[in-house]
Amino acid sequence: MNTSGTGVINYYLNETGYWIRKEYFDLNDKMIEADGVAKIEVTRNSNNELTSRIGYDLKGEIVPYFNGLKRTHYLFNEQGQTAFAQNLDANGNLKNGPQGVAEVAYSIDENGTLLSREFRDENHKPILHPQVFYSRLEYREFNKYCFPKRFYSLDEYGHIIIYGIMEYNSNMTMKKKTFYNRQGEPTESSSGYAYAIYQYNDQGEFVKEKRFNLAGEEI
Repeated sequence: MNTSGTGVINYYLNETGYWIRKEYFDLNDKMIEADGVAKIEVTRNSNNELTSRIGYDLKGEIVPYFNGLKRTHYLFNEQGQTAFAQNLDANGNLKNGPQGVAEVAYSIDENGTLLSREFRDENHKPILHPQVFYSRLEYREFNKYCFPKRFYSLDEYGHIIIYGIMEYNSNMTMKKKTFYNRQGEPTESSSGYAYAIYQYNDQGEFVKEKRFNLAGEEI
C-alpha cells in the first residue's frame, strides 16, 4: 500500500490494449479515493493518444484535475508528445477555467524530456497561476539520465520568482530539494518551506517528504 492508501489499481483497456479507465482500491478490495479521486476515465484518438481526462470521487461527482477544470483536453506535437492541456467549451473553443487558465503549454525536446510548462489564458497569453504562484516553470542543467538539477519559477513577464536545486540518490530518486530567491539566497517556497528531504524504505519505495524552514526546523 502506498502513502495515498492505494493497494490496487484496476485498469480497463480498449480493444488495442490502452487503458481508458482506472479505479483505486485498498488492500481489502474496497474502492477508495486516491488524492480525492476514485476513478479516472480518458478518451483516446485513432493513434491511442490521450485526448481528454476526467476524474470522479466515490459519490460519482467530477473532481477537477488541475486549474479547476472538470475535463482536460490534450493536443500533441508531430512526435506524439503532449503539447497542450486545454479547457474547451461546448463548441471546442479555448476558454478560461475557474482560475483564469485556459491551457498549459509544454516544451519537450527531441528525447522526450520536459523542458518547461507555461500557464496561458484563452488568448494564449502567459498568466500568473493564482495557486502555484508562477506562470512558467523551466527545468535546466540535465544530467546524463535527463534529470534536471535546477528548476526556475517565472512570472508572466519572464522574470525569475524563485528557483530550486534538486539532489538525487544514486538510483535517481529525489534526495533533497532546496529553494532560493532571485538573488541566490535561501528562501521559502510558496508552500512555506525552505528545503525538503525525501525518505525511502529498504526496497527503495518512497516513504515520506520531510519539510524544513529556513532555521532548519521540521514543519
